[in-house]
Amino acid sequence: MTTKIGSLIKNSLADGKVSMAEVDGLIKQANADGKLTKGERDELSKLLAKGDKFESAAAKEKLAKLLGVSTNPATTPTAPSAQLTGSKFPTVTTSADPKVFHEEAGKLTYQPIAGGQLFVDGVNGDDIEQGYLGDCFLAASLSSVAYADPKLIENAIQDNKDGTFTVRFYQRTASGSVTPKYVRVDSDFPTAPGYSNPRYARCRDGKEMWVSIMEKAYACFQGSYDTIGNGGAPGDVMSALTGKSSTEYMVKSSNKDVLFAKLTKATQGHIPASLVTYGEEKKDLYNSTGMHAWHTYSILGTSEEGGVKYVQLRNPWGSSEPSGDGVDDGVFNLKLDDFMKLAQAVSID
Repeated sequence: MTTKIGSLIKNSLADGKVSMAEVDGLIKQANADGKLTKGERDELSKLLAKGDKFESAAAKEKLAKLLGVSTNPATTPTAPSAQLTGSKFPTVTTSADPKVFHEEAGKLTYQPIAGGQLFVDGVNGDDIEQGYLGDCFLAASLSSVAYADPKLIENAIQDNKDGTFTVRFYQRTASGSVTPKYVRVDSDFPTAPGYSNPRYARCRDGKEMWVSIMEKAYACFQGSYDTIGNGGAPGDVMSALTGKSSTEYMVKSSNKDVLFAKLTKATQGHIPASLVTYGEEKKDLYNSTGMHAWHTYSILGTSEEGGVKYVQLRNPWGSSEPSGDGVDDGVFNLKLDDFMKLAQAVSID
């Protein structure tokens, strides 16, 4: 390897693992070079093929996004027995725009995203930014599912080619059976005066719409933005997206090594997972930690370095994290011991 990227790859592999910081370095060099040459693309593709060399699934996914490829098999995920079998969702009536959060009633208007596209380079777990609504449980769950299986999200949204989109959720009945439910929404989103971006959840790419569409559809599914704007259970969201039943573990009563093994198995198996922190009554616990009380984080992977175990997390804000990796993208590694102190509960789908 003679290119600058080739040298970086060689250095990255020197210790046997490619970290998130090293992936960020590769991306920075690629951007500095402008357009990737065929040789550089081949080098990066060969690195991506060495899936077991990455410190975490998130690091691998980030490099895959640079190359415009998927790290998951391009297959339709296995779904419950109630899975839709046809290529078309059933026709349903377009839902009325859901009520905005009660404190913003009369202050927002529904506006389209100029030049908006459903997907830009497909679905990625790093697309999500929560926005000004207290639905971190939803934003983090979307990110968890998108990291674990982006095709599941893509297959859950149908572009009706008339300015509306149909989203499929799953609903579990009292008897335990799972039924698909379809919500049809248009692409107008609550927007504050003088702004062009949606007020609530959105994609990092201002032209990409899938996050805002999923949030709007989920608000309709639950009743309104006001209904989902005061928090909720991430396990319920993940189940609504996958049709599977989520399991919640209270961290305080869990054995840390057993819980770490469960998280490792889940994230390596492309199973979405998330955590919730303690409420405002324990906000002092989070002083100087870089994490926040009454918040939900995506769990992206696990790693071990020098005998120290880490859990990789993502803040659904797309920023705000403990210092250390030099990139404020919301993705960070947390020592397992700190994880056990700061996490209240973990949900694994």
